[in-house]
Amino acid sequence: DNARLYTEQRSVAHTVQHSLLPVIPACPDGLEIATYYQPGVDGTEVGGDWYDVVDLPGGGLLVVVGDVAGRGLRAATVMALLRHATRAYAADGDGPEVILPKLTRLLDREGVSAFATMLCLELDPSHHHVRVVNAGHPRALLITGEERTFLDTPLGPPVGVRSTKPYPVTRYDLPAAATLLAFTDGLVERRGESVDAGMERLRSAVHAEAPLSELLTTVVDDLTGSAANDDVAVVGLRWAPSAVLTPV
Repeated sequence: DNARLYTEQRSVAHTVQHSLLPVIPACPDGLEIATYYQPGVDGTEVGGDWYDVVDLPGGGLLVVVGDVAGRGLRAATVMALLRHATRAYAADGDGPEVILPKLTRLLDREGVSAFATMLCLELDPSHHHVRVVNAGHPRALLITGEERTFLDTPLGPPVGVRSTKPYPVTRYDLPAAATLLAFTDGLVERRGESVDAGMERLRSAVHAEAPLSELLTTVVDDLTGSAANDDVAVVGLRWAPSAVLTPV
């Protein structure tokens, strides 16, 4: 009976979690998008990890990967609030450096004591440009040819942490046939191990020649297997050939 109840509760939790994840819009020419979500194995609660891909006025895209601290219904509720508010602010034409402090003020106004890390990528797909704003989140991994490089983006405070400092914006012109992976920390963090070790394990596990959806599945399986204790959300982006990586 306990085993049956656990299975039923876990199934309900997974259904709720997946219902909170978005439908990905159609890809613009020259860009492929794949997503992957894997719940943690411990317990039956929903979590606060999410991803989103939002069409922007003018033809760009906003890609977001985020992680609300904690687990359970409260974390999932905060996650849903942040995801929908981000979509609304983006639809009004706000860039990520404006959206992130607005989200902190929103949590404050709503009396929500919580924080979340977020990585925001504002894409101009036709020109291979990306503007990156990082609110305390793991850096995205850029794969081009044999090179694997974590984007050197300055860290701003997590959403929910008050700060008067503006969020730094880093702009990149992406290289030919670039693949970019944005992910939550469940992919790389392990108990008793430094985050740097997990990031290096990810760098070694990536095989850029694989189809994008297969690449995401393989990386998550290789890095977590059946032992993942935390949720994992990953977004993969792959461009057609173009220019050279240049932070501005």
